[in-house]
Amino acid sequence: MSPRGTAPSFETLVSELHLWTYSDLHDFNCPTDGCNPSYSGILAQGRDGSIYGTLPTGGSGGWGTVFKITPSGSLTVLHSFTGVADGGQPYGGLTLGTDGNLYGTTQPLLNGCYGTVFRISPNGGTPKTLHCFTASNGDGYYPYSPPVLGKKGENTYCARGEMENRIKEQLSLFADRMSTESLRANQLRLYFSSLAYVLIHALRRLGLAGTEWAQAQVHTIRLRLLKIAAEVRLSVRRIWVSFSNAYPWKNIFAAAWVALRC
Repeated sequence: MSPRGTAPSFETLVSELHLWTYSDLHDFNCPTDGCNPSYSGILAQGRDGSIYGTLPTGGSGGWGTVFKITPSGSLTVLHSFTGVADGGQPYGGLTLGTDGNLYGTTQPLLNGCYGTVFRISPNGGTPKTLHCFTASNGDGYYPYSPPVLGKKGENTYCARGEMENRIKEQLSLFADRMSTESLRANQLRLYFSSLAYVLIHALRRLGLAGTEWAQAQVHTIRLRLLKIAAEVRLSVRRIWVSFSNAYPWKNIFAAAWVALRC
């Protein structure tokens, strides 16, 4: 608004918008750099002026990367996650600690943890796991949020944000798709997405209890347990469902089926 309370002219708005310019510093190459930068991943500026961040997928290890990029656009991959001892899928981004190191989080993978908090040097190398979430002693799991510094920078904290995680799980069921101009149609789509989340959550709670997928994310269950190819045959009394011999999760599917039938 102008000093007199009147709206600025169109020419003034255009002039102010022209003050902001956009430059493409780097286009990520998924197999080498990593890819799919996503919310809530945050960037951290290091003491050297470079920008540090994470990518949740891709890289030479296949499970995301930690990268550094200079203001001129020169990118360096500091670490490529393998999904085993070092974890993977670092959605949260990085926080610069008072010691000059960078702190981040990873997701549950093949290392026996339900997520980790890690520290990595700005020079790269293997991250050091500071904590492995177990989901059994009250420490929570699925740490999507990035770490934050404590009051005096002496400690690093990571908010568990379980409600935020549940919302993100529902987004994996296409709850954010608004493909029509009709409010009612989009609302109906959201209802269906919410119903799908409730059903898959019930499957996880009742059918997958005691299995390695007892804490699996919704999109993992959808892709590995539901969205699979099978041959369906009908007879007078039975419905036969046959999976490929190469299907790697037959035992978990069978355990879920038995648990739900009982």
